[in-house]
Amino acid sequence: MLMLMDQNQLPSAPPPYQPVTPNHNPYEFITNPPTAPKKSLLPGGNSKMQRILILVVGLVILLLLIVGVMSLLNKGGANLKADYLSLAQQQTELVRISEIGVTKAKQSEAKNLAITTKLTIASQQVTTLGLAKKAGTDTATKSLVLGKNSQTDVLLTTAEQSNQFDETFTKTVLASLKTYQQTLKKIRDAADDKSTKTTYGNYYSAVGTLLGPEPTQPQ
Repeated sequence: MLMLMDQNQLPSAPPPYQPVTPNHNPYEFITNPPTAPKKSLLPGGNSKMQRILILVVGLVILLLLIVGVMSLLNKGGANLKADYLSLAQQQTELVRISEIGVTKAKQSEAKNLAITTKLTIASQQVTTLGLAKKAGTDTATKSLVLGKNSQTDVLLTTAEQSNQFDETFTKTVLASLKTYQQTLKKIRDAADDKSTKTTYGNYYSAVGTLLGPEPTQPQ
């Protein structure tokens, strides 16, 4: 009589046969571990939309930097806007007064001062108007004539009637030239570019020639 065996005592079935593939290394997972995916160097991952947003932000920042640099480059001209207007108005007035001297001066000294002043200041005004326009200054004639001093006309008319025109004209022009020269110095010192500094430095010297040497003070 055959005895029935307990199922727990039955021998386990052998593992299924796995054929070995040629050139396959069963320990490859140890010698060549799988590489982790590369992380994106850009914040936000590799999303196409995120890359576009980052690119747009970068372009905006670059644009702001360019605008800032251009603003700094133009800052000097903008700061001189009011000074250019003042200078152009003084030039217009000096030319106007000089024309009166050319017409009414009697002595050669006063007449030569009138002619030289007119030619010198008129030539300087050409450059000033160009730089003033570049700085955004209003260079219309109606703005330039606002520097006219009506008291000067009254003074010269009175001097002419009392036969003292040449003396009064000379004093008036020299005083105006001194004020004008100070404005030239202010623009020269405030200018950012070398060309403008040189130009107004030369103008300053030219006006100094018109003014002549300072009188010696009594001891």
